[in-house]
Amino acid sequence: MFGDDVVSQSYRTCIQLLTLYGNIALLTFRANAVMAMRRRKGSVPLFCAIAAAACFSLPQTDFTLLPEPFPQKASALSGRANRAGGGHFIGRSWAKPVSCRRRPSAPPTQLNAWPQLRAVIQRAMHAAPNRTADIRDIRDFSLAVAGFVVSGLGLAFTYASSDFRMKRLAVKKFMAPYEPAKSPDEVVPRKVVDDIQHRLSSWRQQSDATIVSGRYKSGKTVAVEEALRGVCGVWAFTVEVEDWKPAMYQMLGVKDANMFAEVLRRVRAKLQKKKFAKNLTQYPILLLDIPRDTKGGKEEGMKLVSTTAKDMSSDSRYAATAHVLVAASSAASALAFDAGGRRFDIWVGDMTEKEASELLKMHEHESAATAIIDNCGRRAGDLVDACSMLKRGINLSDIKVDFHNMAEKDVVNFMSLTLDGKQVGQQILIALLQSGGAGIKAVINTTAYEPRKIAKLIRDENAHAIIWHPTEKLYRFASSLHATIAKQKMP
Repeated sequence: MFGDDVVSQSYRTCIQLLTLYGNIALLTFRANAVMAMRRRKGSVPLFCAIAAAACFSLPQTDFTLLPEPFPQKASALSGRANRAGGGHFIGRSWAKPVSCRRRPSAPPTQLNAWPQLRAVIQRAMHAAPNRTADIRDIRDFSLAVAGFVVSGLGLAFTYASSDFRMKRLAVKKFMAPYEPAKSPDEVVPRKVVDDIQHRLSSWRQQSDATIVSGRYKSGKTVAVEEALRGVCGVWAFTVEVEDWKPAMYQMLGVKDANMFAEVLRRVRAKLQKKKFAKNLTQYPILLLDIPRDTKGGKEEGMKLVSTTAKDMSSDSRYAATAHVLVAASSAASALAFDAGGRRFDIWVGDMTEKEASELLKMHEHESAATAIIDNCGRRAGDLVDACSMLKRGINLSDIKVDFHNMAEKDVVNFMSLTLDGKQVGQQILIALLQSGGAGIKAVINTTAYEPRKIAKLIRDENAHAIIWHPTEKLYRFASSLHATIAKQKMP
């Protein structure tokens, strides 16, 4: 069996090894932190290099093998522990000199740190059952292990709350391929999807933000998501409150605007690598989806969207350029952006006859496609609602009446709109009817109908009888059904 001094010495060696590698871990973390501050990437190979250098720098340990007064022969050791138990290890260590019945006649055996540690393990495995360990050795070893564990936990908690980790995880979220909620089999191919993809691929730094707008239930969100399917470097956020930026930072896992800008710069650097050469764009995309029923201070929240889009996409002074892509209803678009402002508009209108038929075929109503389109129109959301109502057993005639009632409510609500004491709702409807469906401009004679103000009234009163068409810069009826009802209601 091994001598007691060797056991004590081996425990000390274990303690020093644990302390050494604890310091290695702390040193590696500090090096990574410095690199993060300099915008460089810390890496696992750095830890491996430091650990390897520390192992090679460990001094050798000299032990002398003395035969025991047993019949077994003392086995010669060369870098290994005596498994047969035929002798004692005595000698000196790099940690602390040890002397136990030294005999100069016994030649010393050279052992490195790893064989020494292995010998300790073998000593524990082959120890005699009745041997009593020194309580001081157990205490020192336990304290060393506990200190190492505490240091490791402290290191883990420090890294978990560090800015370096926050940025790294945020970049990872950005770089994940974008996956829409709907599968490709549930989406009808539309020309507007190709238009959005062409805009994304051709966008360059200091270009204007892209606004994808359309009527409620026109399918603009589905079109945008389908255009972004599988694209890396996209972060999507739904604007639901007035002060939406802090909520977006929290969802992404960053602290503030400065950290968000740093994440955008890192995403931009990754997208420029050869690995992402086939990606749709080499610029990060911030997708802002604005529902029609956004809560809170609607107007202020929409102005913040406009400012953010301008700063990130168009302003050369902004250090972290990104392509801001906004999906919004026509009213929300008018609220967020001034008419003629710095923006690139893509309008999502009604489906074509072919697209509508394909959608009805997907919902297993191909045989009644013509009748459904004639009674419900070609707006994507209306067709999906009609298919759902048909599956519940509702007649097509009842569905038509339901759609007529909703359109009538829109027209009546719009007729009652007033602005600065003037009946602007009735004035716009009369002008639209007189135009014969051609639409009207924002200024008629000496009266200006500011799109942002009219859009706010439309949203507040739920009066969606007309739309502001951003590409044509005209007011139009929301649908032919709205125009027919307005003609019947107006004197």
